[in-house]
Amino acid sequence: MQTDGLISSGPPPGAKPPEAATEFLPGSHQNKVPVLLVEDNRADVLLIEEAISLYGLPIELHLAEDGEKALEFIYEAERDPAAACPQMLLLDLNLPKRSGREVLERVRESARLKNVPVLIVTSSSSQRDRDDVAKFGASDYFCKPSDYDEFIKIGATLKMILDRHDLPRRPKRIVLIEDNDADACVVEEALCNWDQVCEVVRLRDGVDALGVLLDPANPVPDAILLDLKMPKIDGLEVLQKIRSTPRLSGTPVGILTGSRAPNDVKQAALIGATRFIEKSLSYDKFVREVQEAVEDLLKQAKAPVGE
Repeated sequence: MQTDGLISSGPPPGAKPPEAATEFLPGSHQNKVPVLLVEDNRADVLLIEEAISLYGLPIELHLAEDGEKALEFIYEAERDPAAACPQMLLLDLNLPKRSGREVLERVRESARLKNVPVLIVTSSSSQRDRDDVAKFGASDYFCKPSDYDEFIKIGATLKMILDRHDLPRRPKRIVLIEDNDADACVVEEALCNWDQVCEVVRLRDGVDALGVLLDPANPVPDAILLDLKMPKIDGLEVLQKIRSTPRLSGTPVGILTGSRAPNDVKQAALIGATRFIEKSLSYDKFVREVQEAVEDLLKQAKAPVGE
């Protein structure tokens, strides 16, 4: 149900918590969705934690007790690719130091967080507040009720958001075959600072690459980024081996190279490269090209032969 551009997040009348999901074990972070809760009221934090537990939701909660700490968390997620990056925000509007609106505006400006769903959790029932946060990109709104049983139904709202956004997502496995540390670092940063969750496996030469890719014990990657000029075995030979291996037949391969030799490009295309990514002296351009190319490669992925 839509309400003035903002999705109404209330559960159906009489909704009850479902049985807890047994596949998510207490204390285990595997397959859990990192969620940033920005809330200064400790009692409300405890109620939200209880709702998550009662509904058996696969959520790993991170708490920021004021707007300034939330902005610090966001800054760290942008600065450090290895830092925790929330895939959802629960945001109070009335916060100490920085308001919820300031935090929301900053989230929507962030390259890494701009597309994450944001649930406003507030005591305000004002339509003006609803309209205001909707303009800044809040996707859902939960008005804190005074009744315990009604408050716990925030679990139903959270489940709806998780289902709508297909969370938790399986990270896309990207194999990066690149011997140059500087180029590999840029590619890894590009894929970490992106709204698509990726697991990057970096291999330094053709021998290591074929050892990993041809081992049936290893999962088939969702995409491969391959440099042409490498030690031991060059990229064209690796590409030929990939295309002649049935289990890798549906895996899209992007050629990541500074080579301008037309014969290299033509031969790679004939063997079965599906995208070409030119290494650029411009950091921003290189990052953008990597993200656009990987997004395109993931759309091209097909099932391996025989499956």
